[in-house]
Order: sequence, then structure tokens, then C-alpha cells
Amino acid sequence: MNKYIFPGADASLPPAAMLNAMEKAGWETHTVENIGVHYTGTLRRWHENWLSNKAEIVAKYGERWFRIWNLFLPWSAIIGEQGNAGCFQVVLNKNIDGFDRTRWIGRRGQVIGDRMSVIQAPTPAAPRVRP
Repeated sequence: MNKYIFPGADASLPPAAMLNAMEKAGWETHTVENIGVHYTGTLRRWHENWLSNKAEIVAKYGERWFRIWNLFLPWSAIIGEQGNAGCFQVVLNKNIDGFDRTRWIGRRGQVIGDRMSVIQAPTPAAPRVRP
């Protein structure tokens, strides 16, 4: 994979190293979700599309290129389903004082049991002016 599909890339990067680098660069992590199971469906559809366009791909890129991706796409789906590979969706925001961290909080939410209550999100503070 490192030689033919993503030269020089490290697709096995664990999220901790990636998150550490992003936080050092001034980003704040909002959510991290392993979407590997969902991504396997995407990979399977890409593979179906790849197979259905074989003639055009071979004509433009050659048999070798077609065969490399014909192996890579289903292999990636299989290891994703087995849990041997992950795909992470990371949502970040720039770590600044004026950023509204409450924007994802609904105005109404379920409280313990079946009672509903109105949750008032705090009013965002005005951005600080720095000298």
C-alpha cells in the first residue's frame, strides 16, 4: 500500500499521534468517532464502481493499475470489517476564546426519566480585546 496506493503515507497512524499534533498546533478536539464500519460500505461501492468501469480504466491506466486497485479496495473493506483497520472522523475547532462551544447544545433535551426540560445554553461572552 505504501508503495503503490499512497506513496509515502502512513495509513496506520493511530489517532493519538494525530490529535497530539493538532492540539499542539492550537486546535481543540470536539469529537473523534471510529467510522470504519461505515467506511467499509463506501469502499465496497467504490470497488463495484471500479469493476463496472474496467474497460475505461484499463484503456487509460493499464491492466496493472486496474489490478492493484482491484486488490486494494476489497482488501481494505475486509480488514475494516474485521476491526484490523480504522477510519476516524475528527471534528476540531480553533482553540480561541471567542469560539461558541455551546452551539451543539440543543435548547431542549431529555432529563432523567421521561420528563423534558428546557436547557438554556449560556450566552456566549463577547470576545476579549487584547492589548
